[in-house]
Amino acid sequence: MNTERIRLEGISPRTWEHPADRAALTILTQIPGLPELLKGLGGMTSDRSLRLTWLASSVRSGPLQIPAAQQAVVEACRILDVSPVPEVFVSPGLDYNARVLGFETPFVVLGGGLVQTLTPEELLAVAGHEIGHLKAGHSVYRTALWLLTQLSLQLTQAAELVRLPVYAALLDWERKSELSCDRAGLLACQEPKAALGALIKVGYPGLSGVIDESELLRQGADWEASGDLLDSLFKVLGNWDATHPALIQRYSALHSWSQGDEYSAIVAGTLRREGAADPGAEMRQAWESWKADLNRSQDPGTKVVADAVRQAENFLKGMLGR
Repeated sequence: MNTERIRLEGISPRTWEHPADRAALTILTQIPGLPELLKGLGGMTSDRSLRLTWLASSVRSGPLQIPAAQQAVVEACRILDVSPVPEVFVSPGLDYNARVLGFETPFVVLGGGLVQTLTPEELLAVAGHEIGHLKAGHSVYRTALWLLTQLSLQLTQAAELVRLPVYAALLDWERKSELSCDRAGLLACQEPKAALGALIKVGYPGLSGVIDESELLRQGADWEASGDLLDSLFKVLGNWDATHPALIQRYSALHSWSQGDEYSAIVAGTLRREGAADPGAEMRQAWESWKADLNRSQDPGTKVVADAVRQAENFLKGMLGR
């Protein structure tokens, strides 16, 4: 594997964080019942029990067993400045999923289909995506959500009304966090074509060779701009229980970021480092970036939100005399 990629020493997860991810996580952490839910789930299991599940059902990657998986994670950790390197398991069959699990000692699981199908650069993008989750501290929330989907609702008491908003908020945040960590995957492999190609192969294994990427971008633009407010509602309802954004959304978002100034500045060495940023300035930057995304959107529902934000800001500026 190419070791000439730029090591992003001291890089902060804020560097690649999607504004929608930050906004959703802020809302999530303010929901009543979340600490109790996390505490309850953590008390029902442990990192040791989770690890034993994969130790029994998967192959642990290392120098002598499916080394490509471990090598990809090691390289992703090197580039994204993560230490120690987590343990890596490869799930059986043609599984095209990847995940990072654990409350205190997370480990990475890569699907067997990924290791078998993806090129080394594409596999590095997937590994970087998961290490991005790890570095950003997502593993606690993602593990809680995974447990909620695997265990019975009655067992976790998630059927209580107080738990439903938490579950819905976790899902909403998880979808937006995928947009952030797609960026982390690109930073790990530093090859836009590979990172974008990995999204297609994961979404359509066996058909990636007949999918036209330019047409996929046109389809994404059509989805974004289509319909009226009712269509916007259908978009929300159609994806509310999904764990990932649709392929066209992820592909369009990552393609746009890969072509922008932010990505090129990061790989050129102009990046924010751990502990160096002003939290207030970062929040203002996230707010401005989120507004810019709203204003660029062609979705009717998003346009309504953008107009409301502008009106609210103008009203407040008028009151404050600014």
